[in-house]
Amino acid sequence: MLVARLSTENNIKAERREYRLTPRAVIGGLVGGIVCVLLPAVTMRVDSVLFGEQPEHNVINAETSVVGRSLFAAVNGIAIPVAEEFTWRGIVQSALTDRFGGITGIGLTGTLFTLKHVVVDRSLNRLTTLLAIGTVFGVLRHRLGAGPSTIAHVTANLLASLIALAVQRSE
Repeated sequence: MLVARLSTENNIKAERREYRLTPRAVIGGLVGGIVCVLLPAVTMRVDSVLFGEQPEHNVINAETSVVGRSLFAAVNGIAIPVAEEFTWRGIVQSALTDRFGGITGIGLTGTLFTLKHVVVDRSLNRLTTLLAIGTVFGVLRHRLGAGPSTIAHVTANLLASLIALAVQRSE
């Protein structure tokens, strides 16, 4: 409801969300997604120093069916990032950057995005990782539009989901 209100109050119509998919936008989104997959190699070390080693919450396991694995990849890898980018970067970041400027708007959106994940996913041990990834998505949205941030988010989540499925399968 808050997101709908932000969108209405700030006159954020579809054309303002900038879902143009030029070659530059697609390449920028793919590169951003790959960067987000590589970032945890650094940020997870910072997170472990700050919060200690914490057990991972696996939503899939060896008994998960092929259908369950496919749904996990589709929902976590595609549906959720598209919905989150529409909301966080398309509406929230648009409103905040209009009101407070680019750097502050990106920072606030990234912080809110991170806090949502920390609370909903119960993943304080990913705080630095989520801040870094949220910042990448925010910068992409600000510089190239919502299309590239969505492509980056889908790329990052889909690759991470497929890697998690592959690791789980091999154990």
